[in-house]
Formats: sequence, C-alpha cells, structure tokens
Amino acid sequence: MKTIKAKLEFLTPVHVGSGETIEPHEYFIKDGYLHKLNMNRFLAELSQDKKEEFVDFIDRVELTKLRTFPKDNATDLSIDGKIKVSQSVQREYNNKVKEIKNRLEINLFPVNGISKTPYLPGSSLKGAFRTAIIDCFTQKLPQNRIRITENVNWFEANLLEYDKDIRRDPFRILKIPDIPLEIGETEIIECYNYKFNKKESNAFDQRMEVTTSRFSNIGKSKVYEFEFLFNENLLEKTISIKRDRKIVEKEDLFKKTFTLEELGSYANHHYFQVLRWEMKKFFSEDKKSPELEGLRNLQVDSNQFLIRIGRFGHVESKTVDKYRNPRSNKGWGKTRTLAENKYPLGWAMVTIGEYQFKPVPTDLPVPSGLGNKTDGKSFSKKPIYDKGNQKKNSSQDQSSSTYNPFKKLKKK
Repeated sequence: MKTIKAKLEFLTPVHVGSGETIEPHEYFIKDGYLHKLNMNRFLAELSQDKKEEFVDFIDRVELTKLRTFPKDNATDLSIDGKIKVSQSVQREYNNKVKEIKNRLEINLFPVNGISKTPYLPGSSLKGAFRTAIIDCFTQKLPQNRIRITENVNWFEANLLEYDKDIRRDPFRILKIPDIPLEIGETEIIECYNYKFNKKESNAFDQRMEVTTSRFSNIGKSKVYEFEFLFNENLLEKTISIKRDRKIVEKEDLFKKTFTLEELGSYANHHYFQVLRWEMKKFFSEDKKSPELEGLRNLQVDSNQFLIRIGRFGHVESKTVDKYRNPRSNKGWGKTRTLAENKYPLGWAMVTIGEYQFKPVPTDLPVPSGLGNKTDGKSFSKKPIYDKGNQKKNSSQDQSSSTYNPFKKLKKK
C-alpha cells in the first residue's frame, strides 16, 4: 500500500451536490453573505412576543413575512454559518425575496456535520479518474468492435474484464478520501445557460454553492494538499479458478490494470480533448469570456494532469469517446452552464510531485458524438448505434472477427 501525496487546485468554480437545498425562510442575505439559520436556536432566542408573532405568520400562511422575519430578528447565536454571495445573488434576493412565486432555493455544498467545513467527496475525484481510464482503454479497441449498451456497469465490467466479480475491478487499487476545504473558500453564485446557436445567455432558477477558483477568484484561490492510497500489492495477487469445486488454475486478480503514470497521462488526454473543443466552440476570443484566456491557453507541468468534476461538467466530460451516444436527433454540446455567466464549471488540476506524465498531444481530435466541426453545424444526428444499425449489422456482430464484450453476460 503506497501513500501518494498530491495537490488539487480548482481552475473554475466546482459544485458538488449535497442533496441539501435551503429556502428563504431558512436563510437571509445581508452585507454580501448568506446567513444560514439554525432554526432550533433561532426559535429559542426569540422573546415570547416574537415567538407568538412568528407562529401567527405561520397560522395565517403569510409567506412574505415568514421570509423577512429572520433577517430582522436573528442573533449571532441563531446563525449556523455564513457563505459569501455574488453581487447578482445579493441583487436577486433583494428584488425578489417578497415575491412568493420566486422560490430562491440554494443548492449547498457537502459539509462535515461536526466541523461544518465544506468538503469535496473523494468519490468525485475517483469518478473523474475512472472516466479517463475507461476512455483510453476504449481507444485501444478496434473501431466499431464494442457494442453500445444502456447498462454502464455491463460496459465497464466487460471492458475491464472483471465480468460480475467486483473483486476484480482494477479501481480497487485506488482509495481516495474526502478532501476538506477551508471555510470561506466557497461562495453562492447564479447559473446561466449559454446557447451556442443563439449566442445568448439566460439566467435560470439555479443558485448554488461553489468553490473559489484560479480564474474566477484571481489571486485568492487555494491549493489543497491531500493524500490517497495506491494499493500496488493488489497488482500481485492471484485468484483461484474452480471447476466442480476444485481449483484448476490461478489467474491474476486484475486482467487489466494501470499505473499512476498512465492515470495522469490518460486524464490529460481525455480532459484536454474536451477542454480544447469547449474553448474553441464556446469561448474563443471573438465569442465570449476574455476572462478565460488562461483556461484557453492552459498548460500543465510534467507532474500535473487535468480533470473535470462535479455538476454541470457536461456530458462530453463524463462519457467516453468513440462510444458517446446522443439519444436524440438534436445531438449534444449546444449549450453551456456558466457560473455568473462567465465560467464553465468543474475544471481542476491535480499535481503529484514525484511522477511524470506524458506531454499533452497538440493534435487531439474533436470529441465524438458532437460533430466533427466546431461551427455547430455538424452535430451527430443519430446514435453511433441506433436500433436500425444494430439490426442491420447483427450478422457482423455475431461473427468471430467482431469483439463483443457482452457475450458472457446475460440479463437476470
């Protein structure tokens, strides 16, 4: 078991959903900060007259007064925490808090229940690593020799050759803990939907807590040190193969494996391919966001690799090339969700000091399933394999020359 020391820097805002949302009667915004109420302490701090007034608002369902009451009556002891808000969120709250039709919900970041500090789940990083590895493993297969399935677990199990035995999943060698973030290093922002075809952005009903980042908070973002485990011992393990209750042979536990050097190199290949496509299509200098010049021209050192994590990372970042499969004739990749109408979400960089990764190729292809051009006119009009194609090519799929990784799997 090897402990790997690494660093993580958010390049653009990142939001990881916690499942917790709060509404205006649970918070108020004042002086550029969201104040989150502890409702039990808030009620305990109220005088008897104020309690009766508050209960009266509830009984008469006076929602407007329920929304504004906490701001006028909360004490410091009533506050569970404060989070910085953007100017647009502050302005929207001031203008709409008395309009009941506007829910003003806010999606919060995961928080440690004891320390109240936000944290990035280790599963978010591991998921980004897994996507990069899966993507590069598929690149090594002959074109059109793996069939599309809607069951992602089947796809991965066969690609990595562990079938239904989860013990043989090579990603067991990685153990990544949650990464605590600093209090004050998140903020509440408003989301916008940018439509490429119409060259316009519209705010939509999403306000969320995101990390600060290199490009959205110039000179103020943090680099987080963390450790994870790479269990090299598992690479040497074998597994017994039994027939008729007798051990007939032994095999390596993992049929497909990867090194840390390959992990970083594969991540750079996959995510730089997406980044360059996204920057050219949506954020070139003549279209939008001069603030993103650093991201457009991003370079990494030999011990660094790029990843994309969290919500609104968009489908091309979280699916594998060659087998990316749009489910409608509209294709993918026509809109972006932007933090504060400027920044694409989810980009981050990992540094592992003692390792060297392959240089990023300069001629990475356009991600498949999104069209072969970047002018928005050549998006894929049908899935890579639609039902008609599968039926038409069924004889080819059954031939010995076609690799079908699902041949061994049967639905229950």
